[in-house]
Amino acid sequence: MAAVAAETANGGDAAAASAPAAPAAPIEPRKVVYCGKALSANLRLLSTTAREKAAKDSERKAAKAARTAQKTANQRAAAKVFIKRVERNKRKYVTVISGLEKHGLDLKKVAKDLGKKFACGSSVTKANPGALAPTSATAPEADGGKEGGKEGKDAMVPSGSLEEITVQGDVAEEVREWIEEVYEGVVPEDNLEVVDVGKKKGGG
Repeated sequence: MAAVAAETANGGDAAAASAPAAPAAPIEPRKVVYCGKALSANLRLLSTTAREKAAKDSERKAAKAARTAQKTANQRAAAKVFIKRVERNKRKYVTVISGLEKHGLDLKKVAKDLGKKFACGSSVTKANPGALAPTSATAPEADGGKEGGKEGKDAMVPSGSLEEITVQGDVAEEVREWIEEVYEGVVPEDNLEVVDVGKKKGGG
């Protein structure tokens, strides 16, 4: 009888183990009720933090823009504009202007205006590689004070300009006066320099 009871008990355990588990009771979502004062304080804190961050970002951008503007102004203040009287053929000259783009001017517009002003050919041309611009060494004193000191290519340094304006005719001084009048406050008078550079290579 005991053996039969044990076998019966073991069979019952096996049956219980193989029976499917009862489904778990569903978990009800927790309802959180915020205190009105605490919620309002948190919103104010978030709003204040966002405003402070936006203000700091705006200050950084404004400071960067100011630095960029100052750098540009310094570069323009120091940028020379060379008005070169270049001999093309015997007793024939062209006037070449370089450096205006460093003052924010549109070279095509300036060339068109110069052509109308002086009723002559005027166009934007590519500067030669290693384009040259005169320095104060073009003065006679640069050669020990002797008359006829260094002039032209022997007294020049690279200008860095990629384009220049070529005006047909010997109008260097007139171009200088025109720039002073039309672009007063844009191109400082002290930045304009007129110089002879000798004969232009290549003829035309």
